[in-house]
Amino acid sequence: MLSLPVPALLAVCLSTGQLRLPRAPVVWLVSLIFSLILSVGAVVLFQQGTFLIGGQRAAILSTFEPITSLVVGFLVFHENISFRLLAGAALVIAATVIIAVFDMLELKKKRCNT
Repeated sequence: MLSLPVPALLAVCLSTGQLRLPRAPVVWLVSLIFSLILSVGAVVLFQQGTFLIGGQRAAILSTFEPITSLVVGFLVFHENISFRLLAGAALVIAATVIIAVFDMLELKKKRCNT
């Protein structure tokens, strides 16, 4: 899904003359190392976390990613928070709580039946 806008953005940048690439090799090297650390590190840490806490809990915790980006955007980048964003965050939290509660109830039923 991310790959669709990339060619369009590249075409716009090339046609308007706004594409600026670094010329120094050290900048390319730092960019490559930074991107590899972030992408590979994120995957490895997520996989390790999933192994430690289980797939179900990792999936539930992953639902908080949009809320985390909302909070970081507000605190670090001083972005405006609209009612629509707050409502969306409330829906994500509510859905996560509902999933967790139903999972706990289902687990209790299984324990009682055995």
